[in-house]
Amino acid sequence: MRRKIKTTPFQREILWALANDGRESLLALLKNLALKFPTDLPNSTLQKTERDIGVLERHGLLYLIWQLDNREREMLWTERNTIQLKDLFRWNEKNGQWEVQPREPPFVDLIVQLTRGGVEALDLIAAQSTEPAPVWRPKEDSGNDD
Repeated sequence: MRRKIKTTPFQREILWALANDGRESLLALLKNLALKFPTDLPNSTLQKTERDIGVLERHGLLYLIWQLDNREREMLWTERNTIQLKDLFRWNEKNGQWEVQPREPPFVDLIVQLTRGGVEALDLIAAQSTEPAPVWRPKEDSGNDD
């Protein structure tokens, strides 16, 4: 495990958004980031999200999953290197919300998924923080195997 981790406030917000379930919808993440950084314009939020998800991916802290209608598929390395978030999502000024850009094949969202390295990074950030910081913990099994 690394002894020290340096992240920007924006990168920490991305990681913290994943702390509860280990994953988050990109549409929900964009909405959350817009609330946390209200002075940023939507396109700026999308650019920062693209940049910082890329940084966190390269450090092995997270990866992306296509959310297709009723199934998921990991985003392939070749896809990730050719696709930009600005080509997948747009700000709808009229509705005041983020939405998926139409494309083929169609998808409904991207899921940002924490890796084991991401879990370790959350623990390190919490250990280095003087304020409470979220960490990921596996969910307790309710014992229902329905």
